[in-house]
Amino acid sequence: MVQMHIEKKCKVIPIILLPGVMGSNLKLKSVNGVNSSRKVWRIDTPLNMIKWLLPILGNAKRRKRLLDPKKTEVDDRGKVINAASKEISSLQSSYNLKVHDEKNSRDLDEEIKKAI
Repeated sequence: MVQMHIEKKCKVIPIILLPGVMGSNLKLKSVNGVNSSRKVWRIDTPLNMIKWLLPILGNAKRRKRLLDPKKTEVDDRGKVINAASKEISSLQSSYNLKVHDEKNSRDLDEEIKKAI
């Protein structure tokens, strides 16, 4: 009797954390109940992104240290970009939808099915 063993190759899927993509501004965690006001990640303006884009102002090690999940928390200050709601609003206006109108909801469902 011949035995055969076939091993499947394992694929590694990289997961990349991009703070702020879902609208989360970050600050240093509060220590001993004292609220920290030091912002770590905000995308209020393009100028806030310069320190993350220019290698002279920071590198991967610095970003890793600053974006440590053990040292950061959500910052409720600053602008929050809600891309999903903008996209939904855009779809609603382009199809002249009313949120609770059943006929228009069916029309959107049909358009989505056609697109898929």
